Amino acid sequence: MKNKKQWQEKGEEGWAVSKQFIAALDYLQGKMSVLEEGLNGVDFAGVWRSLATSVDRLLFNGILMSNGKFHDGGVGRLGSDLAVLFGVFEAWCLRPEGFFPKVSEGLKLLKMKENQLKDSLEGGERWLKENGIRHLTVSEEEKIVKNRAYIQFPVLFFGAYHLWLIVLDQCQPFI
Repeated sequence: MKNKKQWQEKGEEGWAVSKQFIAALDYLQGKMSVLEEGLNGVDFAGVWRSLATSVDRLLFNGILMSNGKFHDGGVGRLGSDLAVLFGVFEAWCLRPEGFFPKVSEGLKLLKMKENQLKDSLEGGERWLKENGIRHLTVSEEEKIVKNRAYIQFPVLFFGAYHLWLIVLDQCQPFI
C-alpha cells in the first residue's frame, strides 16, 4: 500500500478522509456499476462479496499489520475512510461492515481506551470474545495493540494553577 503514513498521523490536520482513497473508491464504484448491469443478481453478489473479502484482507495486512504507529488523528482518519468504503458497499447490502470483519475489528481495537487495551494483553482469547472480537487472532490483536500510540497529558501543579501540557513532536507545551 502506498502512503500508509496518512493513517498514522498524530494531528487532525487536512482532510478528514484520504483523497487518494476516495479516488480509488470512486473508480471501484464505477467499475462495479458496470458489472452490476452486465451480470445477473446471483453472479454479481458473488463478485462484490469476493471483492469485499479481498479489500478487507488488503487493508488489514497493508495498514493494520504494518509496523506503523496509530495516534488519535490516524485512527480518526482510518475510521472516516472505512465509513466511506462501507458507504460504497451499502448499495449492495444492509450492513457492509460485516463483510469487512478484520478491518472493522481492528478499528474497534484502535478506538478503545488505553486501559482497556492493557487488559487485552493479559486476557488472550477470552478477552477477545468478551469484547466482541471474533475474527482476529490473539497475535493479530497484540500487534494492533502494540502499534496504538496514546498522547500523554502530564499535569503539573503550581500553587492553585493546573497546567496541562500536551506533548507533541517537538515537545512544545501549550498552556
